[in-house]
Amino acid sequence: MQVHSVKIKNFRNITDMEFEVDPYKNVLFGSNAMGKTNILEAIWLFSGAKSFRNGKEKDLIKFGEQAAKISIDFTGYGTRKTADIVIDSKSKQFFINGKKRASAGRILGVFNVVAFSPDDLRIVKEEPEFRRRFLDSLISRCEPAYLNALLRFNKIHAQRNKLLRDYSFNNTLPIKDLISSINEVMFTEAATIAEYRKEYVKLLNKYGSRYYHRMSGKKETFNIDIATTVHRFYRELVEDSLDYDIKHCTTKYGPHKDELAIEVNGKYARNYASQGQQRSVAVALKLAEAEIIRVKTGDMPVLIMDDVLSELDPERQAFILNFTRRMQVFVSCCDISNFMHMRRGQVYRVKYGTIEKVDHVYTLGTNYNSKKE
Repeated sequence: MQVHSVKIKNFRNITDMEFEVDPYKNVLFGSNAMGKTNILEAIWLFSGAKSFRNGKEKDLIKFGEQAAKISIDFTGYGTRKTADIVIDSKSKQFFINGKKRASAGRILGVFNVVAFSPDDLRIVKEEPEFRRRFLDSLISRCEPAYLNALLRFNKIHAQRNKLLRDYSFNNTLPIKDLISSINEVMFTEAATIAEYRKEYVKLLNKYGSRYYHRMSGKKETFNIDIATTVHRFYRELVEDSLDYDIKHCTTKYGPHKDELAIEVNGKYARNYASQGQQRSVAVALKLAEAEIIRVKTGDMPVLIMDDVLSELDPERQAFILNFTRRMQVFVSCCDISNFMHMRRGQVYRVKYGTIEKVDHVYTLGTNYNSKKE
C-alpha cells in the first residue's frame, strides 16, 4: 500500500491543500494546532473506520463551510487507484475510482492503514477493555468470520444479562431452562473467538517482541500473552457460576473478561514500565499490527504516527524514523530536532493549515542541516 498524493479541501482548519508524498518517510512538523494531526486524520479516514479523534461529522468540516472533500491517489494490491471522501454535516460518502461505495464498510480492506495516536497509550495504561478493543479491531480487519462471531457473542451476552436482570424482578421465570439454551449459543461463539485471539496474540508477541527489542537497542524484552477463561473447562465454569450470575445480574466468565498481559523485562508494563517504555510498547504493538495485516492480506499497510516521538530517547526515535523500511510512514512532531537522524524521506512544514515541502530531502547516509526559523 502506498499513497502518491493527497488533496484536502475545507477539512478542519485546512482550506485547500495538495501535496505529493514520499514513498518512504513523510515527516510533518510544526507547532501545536497548525494542522499536522488533521492531515494524518484525513488519510486515516480512507480506512473506512471512524476518526481516531473524538467528535461529530460536522466537526470535520471547516467552520463556515458546508462540506469537506479529501482525495488520495494510491497503489494497493498492485493496482493504482483514486479514492475520495465527501463529508457533510450528516454523513460521509466514499468513492473508489469515481464510483460511490454504499457504506464505509464497503471500502474496508481497499486502503489499509495503521495509526498510532497518543490515545493508544491507553492500550498499555488503562483497563483490559482497551487491550481487548485493540485485539478485536486487528483480528476483525483480517478475519470477517471473527467479526461475525464477535457480534453474535455480544448480542447473546447482552440477552443473557438482560434475562438475569429480568429474573431479579420476576423470579417465576424458568431461568435455568432459558439460560441453558442461551449458553449453548454463547459457548459456540466464545470458542471461535478464543481460537482467533490465541492465534493473533501469538503473532503480536512474535512481531511485537522483535520490534520492541530492536527499538530498545536490544537491551529490553517484551512479552504479550492472553489470560482467558475460555478453555476446555469453560462450560463447567459458566454452569457452576449460575448462582453468582443470578445474584449479580451479570456473566462472570467469557471472552468479555479476557486480559492481555503485557510485560517489559518480565514485569507488567501497566504497573512498572516507565512513560517511555509504555510508549515504546504501544508503538511496538502498532508496528506488529501492520506486519500481521501484511501477512494476512498480502499488502503492507500505510503507517500513520501522530506525536509518536515525544518521551522517547534518541535511540528509539532513530529506530522509528529509519528501521520501518517496508512501510510508507507518516509521522508528525513539533520539534524539528526530532528527525535530525532520519536517513531517508521527506520533511514538510505545516503552518496554519498549509503545507510546505522542505528542500532538504533525506537520502541514505546524508546528514541534514536545518535552517533556524
